[in-house]
Formats: sequence, C-alpha cells, structure tokens
Amino acid sequence: MRLHHRRVVVSLLALGLLIDQAEDVANQTWERLIEKERKGELEEIHMPGLAIRQARFLGLNALKRRQQQQRSTVTLDEQPIQLVDAGANPETRLLARDQLDRALAELAQCSANAQTVFMDVYHDPPPTHAQVAERLGLSVQRVRQILCEVRRRMRAAMEARS
Repeated sequence: MRLHHRRVVVSLLALGLLIDQAEDVANQTWERLIEKERKGELEEIHMPGLAIRQARFLGLNALKRRQQQQRSTVTLDEQPIQLVDAGANPETRLLARDQLDRALAELAQCSANAQTVFMDVYHDPPPTHAQVAERLGLSVQRVRQILCEVRRRMRAAMEARS
C-alpha cells in the first residue's frame, strides 16, 4: 500500500478529481482491496495495476456524483438560516449574525466534498451517516471524520474575534 499509494492518487488526479477527493478514493480503494483479499475474492494480485483499476472505477463514480451535485447544488446564500430569535435584541442578533458569517465563510473554505457532507448531514429531516456515506461513496468513518474536521474549523472561526 505504501509503495503504490502515490501512484494511485496520481492516476485519480489524472481523471480530474481534486486532491482531497483523490485521497478519499485512494483510501477507499485500499479498503476494498483489503476486504476482498481477506474474503478470498482475489485470485491474483498484480500491483499497482489492480489498485489503479479499482481506483479508476471508484474515481469515475465520484466524478459522476460530483457532476450530478453541481447540477442540483443549492448555494449557501440561498438557504434560509436563522440563528437567533427574531425578537432578540439588536446586539444579540448582530453578534449571532457575525458568528454565522464567520462559520459560513469557513465552510466555504472547505473542500467541495467536505461541504457536501456537512450540508447533507444537516438537511431536514437529517439522514443517517450511513445514508450520507452510501450516497457519496464514502465510508461511514470518513463521513464522521469529515464532519469532525468541518465542525472544528467552524467552531474556531465562530470563536475568533475579528
């Protein structure tokens, strides 16, 4: 895995995936190959060819999903977000709006994949992490990791003083 990981990632970049997405797909590739090997489903293992073919398959699926998402994506500005009660005093509303603006700006700095995961998890009604993972072709663990990373970044942005 260590010997061929870089080659697999480069092959995915050549398909047109972004670096974050290429890393995710490469990790998924290794997970699937290890799982198949443990189940005895692989008779012959020719590296890196096998890994590159598996990664290419997963990468093309990721590209299709990204194209579908781009056709139907709603921007953050179009989504109504209310952080505090409209009846709150103006100072409280201003501070809340400032925090929200910083959090949204930080979210906009995240990768497209991270933004998609975050927005999917917070739809109404909220899907399970497993449903989000299946839809995006990620592992449940990766969905949770992405959520933790995005939330950490957003908390830091909201707590920061301008």
